[in-house]
Amino acid sequence: MCTNTANAYKMSPDVAAIDRAILEKVEAKRAANRPQSVIAPKTLKCTLGFREASRLMRIASETGATIHLVSGKRSASAESMLALLALGLKEGSSVVLTVKGENTRTAFEESVDVLDGKVFG
Repeated sequence: MCTNTANAYKMSPDVAAIDRAILEKVEAKRAANRPQSVIAPKTLKCTLGFREASRLMRIASETGATIHLVSGKRSASAESMLALLALGLKEGSSVVLTVKGENTRTAFEESVDVLDGKVFG
């Protein structure tokens, strides 16, 4: 007993709409998982000392973000306290803060607080 299965392979409008909805959800999830980055110029409101450098290191490790400071021709990653201290940043110094990776917004906001002199535990 053979039946005509040609119609079974045609996509109904409902199935096509469901496929589009699934593809949109997948694309939204991919976009949410893409690493984000923030680059912003900043003027320090405090000297970047041991406390501030260690706080930047903690923010980077807790959030999973990569934090870089650039001042003039010198740059430093928040992975190295010595590199941060070697920048010799004093109050009023201009830097470019770059934050990339996971939890970018949180890492950026907390880093700005540190550079503004609001260091918390």
